[in-house]
Amino acid sequence: MTAAQVFNGAVNVPTNASNLATACALCSHNCGLRVDVADNKIVEVRADDDHPSTKGYSCNKAYAIANYVNHAQRVTQPLKKLADGSFKAISWDTAISEIAEKLNHIRKNHAPRSIAFAGLGGQGNHSSGLAAIPLMYGIGTPMVFTALAQEKTQHWLNDRRMIRGTNDIYLTADKHHAKFMLLLGTNPHISNQGANPKEALKQLFRDSERRMVAVDPRITETTRLADRHLRIKPAKDIYLLLAIAAVLVQENLVDKPFIVSNTVLIISNWRNYLAR
Repeated sequence: MTAAQVFNGAVNVPTNASNLATACALCSHNCGLRVDVADNKIVEVRADDDHPSTKGYSCNKAYAIANYVNHAQRVTQPLKKLADGSFKAISWDTAISEIAEKLNHIRKNHAPRSIAFAGLGGQGNHSSGLAAIPLMYGIGTPMVFTALAQEKTQHWLNDRRMIRGTNDIYLTADKHHAKFMLLLGTNPHISNQGANPKEALKQLFRDSERRMVAVDPRITETTRLADRHLRIKPAKDIYLLLAIAAVLVQENLVDKPFIVSNTVLIISNWRNYLAR
């Protein structure tokens, strides 16, 4: 899609067509798809072998995307809530005008923080951020609430603490090249974490030079692929991590030169240890 197509309106998709290139919108990876359309409805979904990122991979959610697009309860036009609690269909022009009038009234009579955005982070709606976040900046409000606060905050927190990462940096685990992978309480074979996760896990499992250890009290699809499955008790992950750190120090397995040249020491005990 070109910029001209975006500004000139929606792409004109034929009512009946086959092998149309598109992408799944049910998570942030947006796997490439090919779809067949009949009577303006998706009737067949396939992974796109020519997609530059996913290269023919897709999880099972994408194959059910027609059920989302054609769902009988899907809202296809603005609905205005009436005094009796019912909803009435109105035009886009009417909806946009009424919303703009209310927003301008709030901006005129209250602080910008009185206007907030709530959304994103849910399946299929992250793309709304392309317009919603700039709108909030334009209004001058920092009040943005998303489901990412409970799902992804730890990623940014770790990146900020470890590499002083900013909010526009998001690092993901490199399953495709890792020589050793430690999984704690996660089942990426089913939850499809990261790019083409099932293929990455299968490649790691088949490579005799690479290892995967899964820490999980349950037997899962991922633990069955792991070289070693540690079935520790629930909520005991912290003790396992502390034990690993202790072994690294006690058995002198820490790469001291690397740490000295690549980190900033803030704990005097560590500085004294590395100086020995």
